[in-house]
Amino acid sequence: MSALQPTEKSGHYQDTAPQTPAARSSDSVTIINEDLLDQKHLRSHLETFYHIAQTTANSRSVRKGFRETADYVFNLLESQKACDTLETQWFKSPVWTEHRPARLSMSYPYWASYQNGVDFKSMRYGGSGSTYLPNSRVIPVRSGGCDPKHYDAEAKGAVVVMQETSACTFWEAAYTAEQVGVAAVLFFGQPSRRRLLNHRIRLVGWKEGDPLVKIPVLAVSYAVGRMLSFTPNARVNIVTSAAISIEKTFNILCQWDAPQVNDTIVIGSHLDSVAAGPGINDNGSGSATTLETLLALRRSGFQPTNRLVFAWWSAEEDGLLGSRHFVRSLHSTPADSDQPTPAPGHLKFSLTWDQISFNLNFDMLASPNYIPMVHRASDAPADVTIGSYFVQKEFETFFQGRGYPYMLSDMKGGSDFVPFMEHGVPTGGILTGAAEIKTEAERKKFGGLANAPLDPCYHQACDTVDNINWEALYRMSEAAAHVIRVFAGADDVRLQA
Repeated sequence: MSALQPTEKSGHYQDTAPQTPAARSSDSVTIINEDLLDQKHLRSHLETFYHIAQTTANSRSVRKGFRETADYVFNLLESQKACDTLETQWFKSPVWTEHRPARLSMSYPYWASYQNGVDFKSMRYGGSGSTYLPNSRVIPVRSGGCDPKHYDAEAKGAVVVMQETSACTFWEAAYTAEQVGVAAVLFFGQPSRRRLLNHRIRLVGWKEGDPLVKIPVLAVSYAVGRMLSFTPNARVNIVTSAAISIEKTFNILCQWDAPQVNDTIVIGSHLDSVAAGPGINDNGSGSATTLETLLALRRSGFQPTNRLVFAWWSAEEDGLLGSRHFVRSLHSTPADSDQPTPAPGHLKFSLTWDQISFNLNFDMLASPNYIPMVHRASDAPADVTIGSYFVQKEFETFFQGRGYPYMLSDMKGGSDFVPFMEHGVPTGGILTGAAEIKTEAERKKFGGLANAPLDPCYHQACDTVDNINWEALYRMSEAAAHVIRVFAGADDVRLQA
């Protein structure tokens, strides 16, 4: 795919095709020394993460293993005096756990047992507690379910079935249904969907005090949804067992002082894993890269021109909640009159939105069947497209300079760059892929196996140290270190108009 040629004017960046910081500097052809990052240290960090997971139910999730992993990172930063300001930023995260697989069957006008994972499945955050709804009435809601007026009196105590709509979110529809007394909700998608809906039934930017849905919410296939919607007097049996716990957790933030505080670069990776596995690729690889890059730059005597904030986010696997909490804690200006007192989880060091020039995000850098990927700036909102293009091009400069093949990847969601992008901060990063299937054309260009996932252990118990592609990790960590150093040392990182 051809590189983006930005033409829109941005308030912070020039409106012609820009040069990257490296291209403008006197050492523009210099790529960061390979010896800066010690491969043994990267291995050691990942082996430590895995050892921790082995002692915490094979997980490093918010509930099990994250705290021990975070203690390792925090203590290492503290012992090596790597931060001018080192702190933990506490917040609360809702964690949904399914104790037993849900069961769904039709009991009238005939018996039909549905298969979990094929015909239906629980939707995350859809319900808390053990629920048994035998022979329950099914009421179709064909007007979207976004407003209490969409439910008639018969919906109270019944199971409602409704199709996805653009009029409101799944959470809004489910929460509205709960408020009018519905017993459970069945969502089904459009005919073009080949898979069951997989959305969280929760506010995207959930924070402490926001409501959560308690009634069961299931996704059903289009065929099941249509059948239940158009079968008169249909009845179903539903059995669920799940829980939503509110867990205290924290981000780790490490500030490196520099003369230019108004060109601060926030460098982040999520430190948590899913509950189902140790997450050594997702995202021990990104977390270890962020950690070792910081420590290596400190050891080298490097002095940044622009202030750096290194962050290890918690609760990414629960919906980017750590990075979302961080962005909520920032003021617009140092003297923001609308916030006379610090926001919850405020920082020990002063940082405002106006002072952040870029966010760099590193998530999954060592997939076994990897493809080196750079986030594509053209996917970013218009107000951050040009700034994000700087990040994209700097990574491309690295890969092209080394002769490493790479491709551009979308930047529409799924990792901690999203909250920054939504708040008008240019962002970018690199990755090596998750459950995507490698094509034959991609195999010819990048090697590996065609018709196989880039990471066959994505979000599974087998995401261990044995799941790491070390060549991928070394190449991607070199790219990360190069771009961090280039932006940290640039005199005109923003190119103010």
